[in-house]
Amino acid sequence: DEDNLVDGRWQAPAKGMIRHEMGHHVEGIYRQAIEDIASAKPESMFGLSNAVEARQEYARERGRLFRQYAKKDRISRYGKTKEVEFVAESIAAYASPLYEPGPDGLPTEVEEFVKKILYTEAPNK
Repeated sequence: DEDNLVDGRWQAPAKGMIRHEMGHHVEGIYRQAIEDIASAKPESMFGLSNAVEARQEYARERGRLFRQYAKKDRISRYGKTKEVEFVAESIAAYASPLYEPGPDGLPTEVEEFVKKILYTEAPNK
């Protein structure tokens, strides 16, 4: 039931499962926040709403990080299955009380992505 590194990968047992599910929830809040922030700006020159562009930009960044890091770096086997699971497992690892940045932590670029998700302030509606 304790957090640990198994074979050099973060693994989310029972307590980690809660953090994992929280990761899905927080990612959803973040996606909505970036769409809300983008919607407050004027329309883009391509005729797409800024919210659509923000959603697409986020999806590209998440996909790139998944392709670049999920298959070879310190993330659970489950985090390697889909982009959304990669993000949830990365958040669960980062939120672990045992997590320490550095060589045993998440790749720096993934850690920065997680921080952006966790610490972006949603606009007041």
